[in-house]
Amino acid sequence: MKQVKTKSKVGAFFDLDHTLLNQNTGIVWGWMLIKKGKMPVRFFLNAAFFGLLYELKLYSFRQLMKRLFSSVKGKDANEILRLTKKYFAGSKDYLLRPKMLQKIGWHKAQGHKIIIITQSFDFIAKIFAKDLGAIRVYSTEVGIKDGEFTGEVKPQVGSEKDDLMRAVAPELGIDLKKSYAYTDSTRDIEMLEAVGKPQAVYPSPRLKAIAMKRNWQIWDHKNR
Repeated sequence: MKQVKTKSKVGAFFDLDHTLLNQNTGIVWGWMLIKKGKMPVRFFLNAAFFGLLYELKLYSFRQLMKRLFSSVKGKDANEILRLTKKYFAGSKDYLLRPKMLQKIGWHKAQGHKIIIITQSFDFIAKIFAKDLGAIRVYSTEVGIKDGEFTGEVKPQVGSEKDDLMRAVAPELGIDLKKSYAYTDSTRDIEMLEAVGKPQAVYPSPRLKAIAMKRNWQIWDHKNR
């Protein structure tokens, strides 16, 4: 889907994991690499342990990412990037939510500007952004230099998405009051509050309760 240039002031901001997609790309990516033996065991042990601390809100996303990628500093990235691109390029049909694909198509037909804003790794998010025709993609930037992981990472934190949206809206000619935001989790609540037309997609129980109370649009199995 190619994004057509438009003068519309309406933006459609989409989260990726569990919103546009039905799974978490980090977990899918990790299992793919485990099966192929392409990442050290320490990386996945860190992912499991510190990922649990993150889910329990005892660890920040920044801390989690720093732990993960410090364990692969100096490791060859080229082969992993090649496998990643091949895997996700061939997995789009079952990962992308049909209802969200329809919404992307509807927004484009209206001339709206598609932006993906996600905590997912940049080398994964860009695969989907290109295919969906997003004009911008903001994601967690993983450091790679001279074909190797540097161990550095610049996370795209959920609670800061609204600040980013407000920062880029003038540059992109977007009026946030007329715009849409789609996400599944209360970790992105500020993202939803930043726009005039928030959309809760297959929301967590807590987000669903908030969406119902505030009369936000809810997308789930009832209207998929």
